[in-house]
Amino acid sequence: MKITNMETQLMALEAKHKDMHIQNTTLQAELEKKLQDTDSKKVKELKNTVFQFKCERDEVVAQVEETKLKLKKTDLFLAASKKKAAQLNIELGELKILLEGMKNISINDPTASMGKS
Repeated sequence: MKITNMETQLMALEAKHKDMHIQNTTLQAELEKKLQDTDSKKVKELKNTVFQFKCERDEVVAQVEETKLKLKKTDLFLAASKKKAAQLNIELGELKILLEGMKNISINDPTASMGKS
């Protein structure tokens, strides 16, 4: 009987040891988690605010870069448009000169038809 009593006590101690080991492991994990999270609520709020501002800043910077690219394209289109406008103004001037010359030519003028033949 003593052996059975001892075996029963041993099994009870082993079960208690197993429970204590599980509790110890759980408490160690909680302690490590608690030690890593040492920031106060105020610090956490401030970190969150900094993160939000950083995200907003990144978004604004991206928009500025996009706007700069659009401005460069617009400047290129403006330069090309000015060049084309200058060319068209020259051609318009030439056409006006030709029109004035044609106004001076009479349809019934025999010398005008001789020059073309």
